[in-house]
Amino acid sequence: MMAEISTVSVIIPAYNCENSIVQCLESVLGQTVPPKETVVVNDGSTDGTGDILRRFEGHIRIIEQSNKGQGAARNAGIKVARGEFIAFLDADDYWESRFLERCTEFLNQYHEAAAVLTAWMIIVDKKTITIGPPIMNRDQGLPDAPFLIQNFLRFWDEQHYIQTGAIMIRHDVIRKAGLQREDLRVSQDLEYWLFIATFGKWGFIPERLFVSNSRMNAREHWIERYRQRRMLCPSVESWQELLVERIPETDRPYFERIRGRVAANFSHSMILSGRSGEAKKIIKTYGNRMPVNRLTTLMRLGAKAGGPVWSGICQLIRTKEMMKNWKLQWSAKRP
Repeated sequence: MMAEISTVSVIIPAYNCENSIVQCLESVLGQTVPPKETVVVNDGSTDGTGDILRRFEGHIRIIEQSNKGQGAARNAGIKVARGEFIAFLDADDYWESRFLERCTEFLNQYHEAAAVLTAWMIIVDKKTITIGPPIMNRDQGLPDAPFLIQNFLRFWDEQHYIQTGAIMIRHDVIRKAGLQREDLRVSQDLEYWLFIATFGKWGFIPERLFVSNSRMNAREHWIERYRQRRMLCPSVESWQELLVERIPETDRPYFERIRGRVAANFSHSMILSGRSGEAKKIIKTYGNRMPVNRLTTLMRLGAKAGGPVWSGICQLIRTKEMMKNWKLQWSAKRP
C-alpha cells in the first residue's frame, strides 16, 4: 500500500562532487513519494559542482556558502527546511526509489518514533560490496517487517555503524535537539544520531534502500578531503561532551564501546595528521574499549611501549596510508 504522503525536506551537503551529484539528485527526484523540497548546500566547491547544480534549478533549492564542513552544510539546510520530516543524503551516495516512501510510511505508523533508519549497501569498488547492518546477514532472527528498536545504543553497539544517508528524522525532534555541532569536523554525524536517540526511539526498516559508493565516486578528492578532516579531528572529550550526561547508566557499556570505535578513528586520524602525542593519549585513555583488529592492536602496542617503538609504529601507519592513497590515485586514473 502506498505510504501516506507527508512532507519531507531532503538536505544534501555538496563539496567537489561533480562526478556523483547527478546520480544523487536523480535518485531523490525519482522517488516514488517525492520530497516537498530538496535543499542542496554547495559547501564551497571548487570543481564543476555549482554548474551541475544550476542545471537542476526549478527542481532543487541551492544554498551557496564557503567551505565549512558537512555539519555546517546540513545545518544551513535545516534552517530553511519546511518539511515534517528531514532526510540527509551525501552527494556521493544515492537512494533506491522507495526510500522516502518506506521511511515516511514508518514514521506515519509509529508516532512514538523520533527517527528511522534502513539497511544499506556499501560499494567500495566493483568487486567489494558490503550489505549492512550485520543483522541483515544473519540466517535467523531478522523480522520481515519494520520494527521499533527498543534499545538504540545496544542496536548500534551490536550493528557497529549507522549510515547517514539511511536516516529520516522528525523535524519536531530536530527543533528540540538543536542543530548539528559545526565544531566537530570528524564524526559529527555519529554524535548527532546518538544525541537524537536521547529524544525518542528509532525504528529499523530491513530493506536495502540506501547505497553508499562514495569511495568510487569521490576518488579524485578523497585524499585531500580526508587530509583536511584529519587535521581538524577533535578530542574524544569534546566529541562526547553533550552526550555523557544524557546516556542512562544502564546503557553506559554500549556507549563506551561505541565511543571506543570513535576513539580508534580519532587516534588513527591524529597519527596520520602528525599529532602522534595526542593519539597516544587517546589510546591510553580509551584503548581498552577500542575494537580489536590489526590497526588497534598495533596502536595499543606502540602506545604502551612508547619511545622509538611508538615513533616507528606511527611511521609505519603513515607509510601504509601513503601506499593506499597511491593505489587510490592510480585506480582513479584507470578507465
